Amino acid sequence: MRRLTNEHSLIVELIENTDVNDAQMSNEVSDLFHKAGISIALDDVGAPGTMVALNILNDVDYIKFDRFWFNPNSEPMLALLKNLIRFASDSGKKTVLEGVESAEDLAKAVNLGVDYVQGFFYKELFIQEQ
Repeated sequence: MRRLTNEHSLIVELIENTDVNDAQMSNEVSDLFHKAGISIALDDVGAPGTMVALNILNDVDYIKFDRFWFNPNSEPMLALLKNLIRFASDSGKKTVLEGVESAEDLAKAVNLGVDYVQGFFYKELFIQEQ
């Protein structure tokens, strides 16, 4: 395998999978990236209609939580989110909460203790093509 970059800041994002074959392929790909020294982020954890293979959750370096967690209907699931964040912290993984669109969302993310946030709250900082 050829290294894509010499920069250590490269992170490859794996989307959650809905097919067992995709899950097996994701596990193989994550193993190859780790052997190449490339970090991996698992995207959209908690998004409706997706599933997570536990071994891929264990293999990644970053866990990105879907904006679904801002849905009022997700309130009963907050214990699960908090435990996933604790699992990430205990196993040396970083966490990202997607869908931060307001100061209220940011306050919730800070309260949950995620490492990073992503969303349109930071739209003014987005890089614009010239």
